[in-house]
Amino acid sequence: MIEQLRKRELWVSIILIAVVAAVTFLPLVSQLGYYHDDWHVIASQESGISLLRMFSVDRPGLGVVYTVTYKILGENPLYWNLFTFALKVAGAILLLFLLRLIWPQRKVETSLVVLIFVVYPGFLQEPSANTFSNQFIAYTAAIFSILATVVFLKAKSSLVKYISLILGVLSGVFYLFIYEYMIGLEVVRVLLMGYVIFRSPSTDTKKRWRTLLLNWLPYLIGAGGFLYWRIFVFSGSRQTTDIGTLFQTYQTQPLQGLLSLAVDTLKSFVNSVVVAWGLPLYNATLSAQYSDLAISAVLAVVGVGLVLGYVVVLGRAAHTETEVEVPQNDHWARDAMWLGALITLVTLVPVVLSGRDVEFDGGFDRYTLQSTVGIGLLVAGAIFAVPKTIWRNSVIAILVALSIITQYNNTTYYRDYWNVQKNLWWQTTWRVPSLKDGTVIMPLLPANYRFGEDFEIWAPWNRIYRPQVGPIKVVSEVLNNDTAREVIVDDYQDRNFRFITYGKSFSMALIASMPTVDSCVHYIDGSQPQYSGDEDPLIMVVGPYSQIDQISLTGSTANPPEDIFGAEPAHDWCYYYEKADLARQGQDWQQVVALGDEAAQLGLTPKDTSEWLPFIEGYFMVGDTDRAKALAKILEKDTSASDWICMPIVNSATSYTTEFKSFMTHNVCR
Repeated sequence: MIEQLRKRELWVSIILIAVVAAVTFLPLVSQLGYYHDDWHVIASQESGISLLRMFSVDRPGLGVVYTVTYKILGENPLYWNLFTFALKVAGAILLLFLLRLIWPQRKVETSLVVLIFVVYPGFLQEPSANTFSNQFIAYTAAIFSILATVVFLKAKSSLVKYISLILGVLSGVFYLFIYEYMIGLEVVRVLLMGYVIFRSPSTDTKKRWRTLLLNWLPYLIGAGGFLYWRIFVFSGSRQTTDIGTLFQTYQTQPLQGLLSLAVDTLKSFVNSVVVAWGLPLYNATLSAQYSDLAISAVLAVVGVGLVLGYVVVLGRAAHTETEVEVPQNDHWARDAMWLGALITLVTLVPVVLSGRDVEFDGGFDRYTLQSTVGIGLLVAGAIFAVPKTIWRNSVIAILVALSIITQYNNTTYYRDYWNVQKNLWWQTTWRVPSLKDGTVIMPLLPANYRFGEDFEIWAPWNRIYRPQVGPIKVVSEVLNNDTAREVIVDDYQDRNFRFITYGKSFSMALIASMPTVDSCVHYIDGSQPQYSGDEDPLIMVVGPYSQIDQISLTGSTANPPEDIFGAEPAHDWCYYYEKADLARQGQDWQQVVALGDEAAQLGLTPKDTSEWLPFIEGYFMVGDTDRAKALAKILEKDTSASDWICMPIVNSATSYTTEFKSFMTHNVCR
């Protein structure tokens, strides 16, 4: 049995890595969608501006790759997530082969490095698979390139050497043209080449250095050619990726720039290696539901059981030191730690040079990805430096469990964020038959689920309502303190987003609010605004300026494409609220009442009591004051909602009828 396990150990390791990755990342994969920059592909499709042209402003190579993957995968977010998962597993297997070439006798140790690489809790962007598939393509290509380099060093056959050299150089240039900030991996290549060469039997130090330099030369030429093109040939229009702009600080204030570089690199190193095992876990679980915590705990138990089963049982079959005390002069642990530390540092320096650093808010955890090989080596080396087997296994169990719990609960955030977005767009199709050209849509989602840039709004809207390719005539803006001012002063702005051009006239702003995840989408009528008890104060500032007439009352029914948004959800309370609010806008009070009666028959009620208002007004306007009073009494009991409802109603500037104002004053606003 032990002999059979030893013979199949590599396959067991590969299966273990794939299964642990699946346990960590696949349970919620079918519930994920589009987030932030993922909407680039839809913006391209709707505007007619190709991805090639869009990314010509900063990363032309990325535009080529994105174009190919989009043609293959299409718009379904599930395909993008499975593709990114496959890339992660492929990169992990390539890394395993690389480490086994360098340390062929260290089976369990190298497998542990790869497992840390896979489940590392400091990189939290994988659910945004559409965008980050590009990073995984680049990173996997880089690992393959370095693997080919080590194969070249160790190969005896001239044919294998030539093939591996060509593949290594080509894939090395390829990944740099996708993401230039990963260039620190070229230093990783040199470090690993030097490690392999200087551990060779030769005692001639000069010969070793000569071998290193000669073998490195083809890769140096490739990377140097890329840098020459990037610095002297390519002219980018995006400041955050323009090398000339980025180095101005170091040219004008070299001492301050170098000091900042050292401090920020050290801070990013500590965040990547130490803080990553705690803060993301805290952030991911702080507001997690108990059911999600329980599921993540079960998954962690499964993952830990698989890993420890390998370490304890197959470790013995692999003839490692896992089941015996590690001697004090164990060199693998020491070498892995210093190599890992150096790899982590050199892969972080280009990130810091570009004005970024590793933080666990604002999405800056993305800059840990290219350092995960080094982090895996450093952490695994530290673990195997622990002298007692039981302590080592305990640390392994804790780190694997923390990682799986972090990643699962992080994914639940993306699941919930996608549900909020789907609710926004499905409810919008129920409420809004169409919008007039020039409308500037400005929806405010619940806290923690808000949009970052305007194309995250107009791209899905145009994909739903105007799927034909053409100029963007219905635009959008993110609602925040700065843009609120633009609404109030009726500003006009021209926008050029990656060659997609459009104008924004804020005199045609349409404000929408989803105060909580349990609220429906409220399209605000500036002439008679309706506010929730959970409303963000910003909505009340801009609400009076919302142009409800930008909503056309007629138009063909629009349905969000199923490939992206899934099937239409069941017609719950929000369906009846949105349809009633549309009928209310057209003063079709009989339709409002019919919808209210149907919702009552189905036992549907709102979780946001402010949503009773269209039905109260509808029943009152058709003369059913008893029903109107009954609903008004419900609203009156929720003082947090009624206070905000009453403010615009008692305001003489609103367009409510005098009779309805009097009714509300006597029944709700007392």
